[in-house]
Amino acid sequence: MSIPLGGLLVQWRVAVVSATLVATILSVPASAADGRDNPVAEQVGAVTQAQPVKSAQAEPNRKKWRPNVGPVFNNPYGGDDARFRIERRILEAIRHSRKDDKIKIAIYSFDRIDMANALINARKRGVQVQVLLNDHQVTRAQRRMKQAIGRNPRKKNFVYECVASCRGRRDNLHTKFYLFSGPGAATDVIMTGSANLTLNAVKWQWNDLFVMRKKPRLYDEFQRVFNDMRRDWSKNRPFLTFCGNPDGEACKRTFSNHYTQVFPINVNRDGDPAMEALNSTRCEGGTKVRLSMHTMRGPRAEKIAERLRAMYARGCNVKVLYGLMGFPVKRKLGAPTSRGRIPLRSTGYDYNEDGDVDRYTHQKYLTVKGRWGGRRGVSVVFTGSSNWSNKGLGGDEIVFNTYGPGSVRKYNANFDFMWNNHSRNSYTTTSSDYRTVVPVWKNGVLTTKVVTQTVTRTEVLPDRLRAGSPTFESD
Repeated sequence: MSIPLGGLLVQWRVAVVSATLVATILSVPASAADGRDNPVAEQVGAVTQAQPVKSAQAEPNRKKWRPNVGPVFNNPYGGDDARFRIERRILEAIRHSRKDDKIKIAIYSFDRIDMANALINARKRGVQVQVLLNDHQVTRAQRRMKQAIGRNPRKKNFVYECVASCRGRRDNLHTKFYLFSGPGAATDVIMTGSANLTLNAVKWQWNDLFVMRKKPRLYDEFQRVFNDMRRDWSKNRPFLTFCGNPDGEACKRTFSNHYTQVFPINVNRDGDPAMEALNSTRCEGGTKVRLSMHTMRGPRAEKIAERLRAMYARGCNVKVLYGLMGFPVKRKLGAPTSRGRIPLRSTGYDYNEDGDVDRYTHQKYLTVKGRWGGRRGVSVVFTGSSNWSNKGLGGDEIVFNTYGPGSVRKYNANFDFMWNNHSRNSYTTTSSDYRTVVPVWKNGVLTTKVVTQTVTRTEVLPDRLRAGSPTFESD
């Protein structure tokens, strides 16, 4: 029987591939064949869970890989590449960590099974793995990690939920920071921002993460904070500030890059970091201010709102995006000024019309470009875990700043994208017709006529959205 040349070529290719596959399977140790400590199997599992990881060749490049630095943002409205952008950056760092490296994570929520598996596999490779979590929930991913890694915070490896906050007696462990001692060719990697390791964080929230590497002093400061947190104090620990300066060189709030503030904080004694940042801003020349804030509620947020409104009235170019805002705060922020009302839009949407917020910004960032801290031409970003509410002061929180026009440009581009494409007007505009009687002179005789006038009003009304949705995290 004659077989076309094309058919022979296809059969030959199939035979070669099959033989190669068999040889590969036979050469895999038993511990790797069942997916244990096997990077390839681990990555295949991640794909099965719809995790769009781009580092499928992590093992060959493990010694050369470095994380991209600077800010990274997800987009919950995009495809998998956009949604998982932050999670992928963290996952790659975990997978590129090698024997004797250290991973330390302190976050509010964790429910990602693929992340749990990656940390378990890192531990099997000889990586030291330490994870601190809040105690508001214990997910399947947490239970899996605790069983495989351990749960005693006094041990070398552990997964532990603090009772209330770790460095305080109330509120929550609410920080979001990730430390990697040496993933790939990088050293002293720090990641911090608004992102937890949850499905909500990728599917329903806007988040940010700022990535740094080769910052040994700053890394050591974050590590000291983590080691203090793992003791799970029942009384408030002191408010801390640091910036990675050499020993003996003081950090200055309005001058030092990477100035980091660690809560809990007593604002009556130490001042409110949010108000200090706003009070350091001068509006001459139209200083540009952008705020993307998850939650603004309570008396503290009302004072902040009054300050933002005053800045706008004095000429600052201010815009505010929010996820959820209390009505008293909104009323103060939206009160009229001589320039009109402050531009205000909401990222909070109720898609199933049940009255609960479903998709929203979870970010807590502020950018200033212009006059700040007594200087002109400043570009500074403040980000971290602390919401502008009373609850954003009493637990474990991080507020971190970074200078530079490049970082501000990227944060503002993220802000503009949300503002222009995925936000709604927060004010209510109504039009009403009024009939009035006006005097009219006709042929020297005074008469009257009825005139209809349309009056348009812009009002500040409650959003009437609640925080009860399963997709909404009040952190």
